[in-house]
Amino acid sequence: MSIADNKKAFHDYFIEERFEAGLALEGWEVKAIRAARVQIKEAYVVLRRGEVFVIGMHVSALPTASTHIKTDPTRTRKLLLHAAEINKLVGKVERAGFTLVPLDLHYKKGRIKLEIGLAKGKKQHDKREDEKEGLGARKAAPDAGESLISRAPWRTALSAHPADRPAAPPPWHWPIRRACAWRRCTSRRANTSSVPARCQAMP
Repeated sequence: MSIADNKKAFHDYFIEERFEAGLALEGWEVKAIRAARVQIKEAYVVLRRGEVFVIGMHVSALPTASTHIKTDPTRTRKLLLHAAEINKLVGKVERAGFTLVPLDLHYKKGRIKLEIGLAKGKKQHDKREDEKEGLGARKAAPDAGESLISRAPWRTALSAHPADRPAAPPPWHWPIRRACAWRRCTSRRANTSSVPARCQAMP
């Protein structure tokens, strides 16, 4: 279950590979994150002495947090990864020129996890191409921008010329009225010969 995501990262970077990391959090931070008082749009990930940290992740403390605890909404928080994963990240970042960006904060088996991406920055023309592709996909979608009401059959029929409009079907209650009238007529006399002519003509 997602708690907060970073859509801006997909606009600014090509995501080559993803890693899931745990976080070293304090008690008030866990409560605040479970209340969805967190955002990662301005956050970024760095490597320091063989360890991984997320900087700029904003966590707003709950009003009920203990007053004796000094809360820092944007403090540097350590990420928990396996040694093999950290070594791979160090090699990619220091030698291949990759960047680490936070992508999604979510729950996994009741624990709070942060998904980070091994990314390379997009150039301006790459961003323009992505915007063109997104616009083209929206235009190619059937009935793009058209509401369900505007696609309703009755709306289409009314928009046509009066001479071209299909004949309206009889109201749903007409057969019921005819049946009720027949019962009233036949219940007055058992002899069908005395039933009024208009009732005898009914099917």
